[in-house]
Amino acid sequence: MLDTLDRKILQTLESDARQSKTKIAAQLRTSKTVVSYRINRLEKNGVIKGYQYISNQAALGLLSFGLLIRFQGLSLQEQQYILARMRLSKKFDWVTATNGKWDAIAVAIKGSTFSFNRLLDEFFAQYGVYIKEYNFYIDYEGSISAHNYLYNEPFSSATAYRHLGANIVLSDTETAVYKKLQINPLLSLLSIAKQLNKTYDTIQLKYRSLVTKGILARPVPIVNCRAVGYEDTLCLYNLAPNTERVSRLLALCVAHPNIVRYSRCLGHINLVINIHSQDGRQLKEIIGTINKQFSDIIIGCDLIQAVEE
Repeated sequence: MLDTLDRKILQTLESDARQSKTKIAAQLRTSKTVVSYRINRLEKNGVIKGYQYISNQAALGLLSFGLLIRFQGLSLQEQQYILARMRLSKKFDWVTATNGKWDAIAVAIKGSTFSFNRLLDEFFAQYGVYIKEYNFYIDYEGSISAHNYLYNEPFSSATAYRHLGANIVLSDTETAVYKKLQINPLLSLLSIAKQLNKTYDTIQLKYRSLVTKGILARPVPIVNCRAVGYEDTLCLYNLAPNTERVSRLLALCVAHPNIVRYSRCLGHINLVINIHSQDGRQLKEIIGTINKQFSDIIIGCDLIQAVEE
C-alpha cells in the first residue's frame, strides 16, 4: 500500500520525472536519502514500471492506429502465444490481451495510413485464419492526465497532443535527441552529448527547442495501476457529431480524477477513454455518470479491460 509520502513522491514525479532527487526532497521537506529509498522501493514493488516521455507525436505527422482483435477457435494459451509473437516482432508499439467484446488490442504508431495498411496486410497474412472479427481506429488528438485518483491535492494539469496543421520538421540532431529521450526519458543531456559526439551546449539548445516546439511535453513514471489496486478499462465510444456537447464531455474527462486519458479518433470508434477504477461498482458509477449526462450524443459504447501487457 502507498502511504502519504509515496503518493507525494509519485505526484511530484508525474509533474517532471527528470527533476533531481535533491529537488524532490526539498519540495517535500525530507532528505534525498529518503526520496531515493522510496523511489527505489516503488520501482522494486512494481508500482513504477519504468518511465516515458509524453510527446506530441501527432505534431510530427505520426498517428496512433489501434487494432481491435477478436480471435476464432483459439484457446487462451494459443491467444497468448500469438500476442507474445506480436510483441517480439516490434511491428506494434503496444499489445495487450483484454476482457470484453475484444480479445486483444494492438497499437502501432505510423506516419501514414499506407504504412498501417501494409502492416495490416502482413498481420492478416500471418494470423488472418485465427481472426473472427476486427476493427480499428486512428487516434489523432487527445489529453493525458496524471493518476489524480491517488492524490488529495488539486488536479495537476493534463497534457494535450494534437496535429498543429502542418508537420513540424526536426533537424538531424533534434531527431537524435528526441529518439534518445523516447528510449530513456531520464537520460542526462550530458550523456546524450557524449553519445552523439556533440557539445553539451548544442544538446541543451536542441532539447529546449523540442520543448518550445511542443514536441517534448512531460517526462513521467509509468504507474502500474494494478499494483495500487486499480483496473484499467478502455471505453470505446461512437458519438453523434455535436461540437458543443463533445467539448463538454472532453472537459469532464480532463476534470475526472479516475480518467487518465482520452483520445479522439477517426473511424466508427471516435472517442476512447481510459478509466482506472477500484472495482466494478466504481467503474459502473463513472460510466453511468457519463452515459446519463451525454445520452443525447452517445450512439454506442464497448468496454474492454486490459489484463496483461
